[in-house]
Amino acid sequence: MSGTVAGNPFFFGGRITDPAHFVGRDQELRFIVQRLSAAQMTSVGVVGEPRIGKSSLLYHIYQTHPQRLPDPQRFLIAYISLQDARVRTLAGFLQTVANGLEAARSRHPRAASLPSWTSPCCDLITFRQALQTMTDAGLRCVLCLDEFEALLEAPQEFDDAFFDALRAAMDDQVVMLIVASARPLNYYGSRYRLVSRFFNLGNTLPLEDLTEDEARALVRLPLDPAGSQPALGVADQALALELGGRHPFLLQMAAYYVFEAQVTGRDAAWIRAQFQRQAGDHRGFRVSLKRLPIWFLTTAPAGIGRLAGWLGATWDASRNWFVGAIIIIVVVLALLGRLTIPALWSWIAAILGIGGGQP
Repeated sequence: MSGTVAGNPFFFGGRITDPAHFVGRDQELRFIVQRLSAAQMTSVGVVGEPRIGKSSLLYHIYQTHPQRLPDPQRFLIAYISLQDARVRTLAGFLQTVANGLEAARSRHPRAASLPSWTSPCCDLITFRQALQTMTDAGLRCVLCLDEFEALLEAPQEFDDAFFDALRAAMDDQVVMLIVASARPLNYYGSRYRLVSRFFNLGNTLPLEDLTEDEARALVRLPLDPAGSQPALGVADQALALELGGRHPFLLQMAAYYVFEAQVTGRDAAWIRAQFQRQAGDHRGFRVSLKRLPIWFLTTAPAGIGRLAGWLGATWDASRNWFVGAIIIIVVVLALLGRLTIPALWSWIAAILGIGGGQP
């Protein structure tokens, strides 16, 4: 994003890391917080298409849980991107998670009186013991695992035994997972032929487009958190909504270029050109999906009707060809000794629809 205008409050280059710029997702946040704070923690799978905001949601939970949970001092929460090269091995994954939870423990108000993590923590037995130690100290360990699909790219490291160990830790309430993936976990279990109960995670949270109110709140973001005046004027807000709709990535992109044009004096044609160029295939794919029901209601019936008409017009010729081909096959089988003469006659009589019996 070369030529970025300083102070642009809109962002579409990755997960949102500034809590002041995170907009909406109130229902989804409540869903996760309820399962965090319940008497028994329940792991959650956040599922949605690429660029729908899964990473931003997980990171926002990680950042803002002290303000959202009734007793935040009970929790140690770590955010882990599974695209990180350091987590592509079992030992690397366990140590990275341990480092994240240890960092959360070191920031805890009672850090001096809490047990520290075993280091190094690079095998499942040590990892489980460390989790149990935190649980015995009255803490709840929560892992926000982003880009879950990346973990499955190393099946020699992360096999059924690994996922069984995670599931056992979840069942025993020593860890809660908030997992972000493009598809539900049971899809990956089937695809990679994994039979662990881990992939039967029941609490799935689908992440979809923003609501109308959330989309309008996004385009009304102020220049800075302390400001009350929206960064975009009313007409510019409408243009951003027209281009980006309610999809968070596309709407952030549209608002970004609208703001840049507003500051630099560019016109709407420039905004549309920039948006079309950057949105690219992602926008085209979404548009094609939206047009699919229209195709079924308009184009498909006409095509099916034409096909039915063609079949009707050519049925007699097709039937004659089909009957002739079967007769040839039956005669050849008789010549090869595979059919007796009485059986041959019965076949031909049945095909031609004449009375049965031998000649």
